[in-house]
Amino acid sequence: MTKKLIKPVLKPKSKPKSKPKAKAKAKPKPKRKVKMGRPKFVIDYELVEKLGLIHCTLVEIGAFLECSIRTLERNEKFCRVYKKAIGQSKMSLRRHQWKLIEAGNCTMQIFVGKNILGQRDIVHDMDEQKVLKPVTIIVSSLDKPKVHFHNDQKDAIKSVDDNNGLDNE
Repeated sequence: MTKKLIKPVLKPKSKPKSKPKAKAKAKPKPKRKVKMGRPKFVIDYELVEKLGLIHCTLVEIGAFLECSIRTLERNEKFCRVYKKAIGQSKMSLRRHQWKLIEAGNCTMQIFVGKNILGQRDIVHDMDEQKVLKPVTIIVSSLDKPKVHFHNDQKDAIKSVDDNNGLDNE
């Protein structure tokens, strides 16, 4: 028997794979912004201005708007509106005080004199014609309370006794 040579059947050679043609770049789809978390608190700035004009505190405004003070403090526009309203309120109050002063209100004149001009009441001792110095009382939890008089009254430094501060002389 003779062996037949069997030639293997060769497959036709395939063409080398070419790079795929670049497709026209499609515009990326805009990503949807997913809102997560708590929605932002909306502040009524006209209301904030009105509350600031009557000198409401941050605590009062927060209670009225039903939000925390921290929420208000983080909002820059709130801070600007609130500070401006407080400043306008102070100017208005000062303007009314000056009207009372110009009208001759003695109580208001004394009040403004003490607060703006630094004036104060000085008590005079009629017997010796000396100005009495203020007295400082120091209370500490470890010691008995001590009454300290001004330096020119050094001999008058006294310790308060247990019997209600009365000296037994």
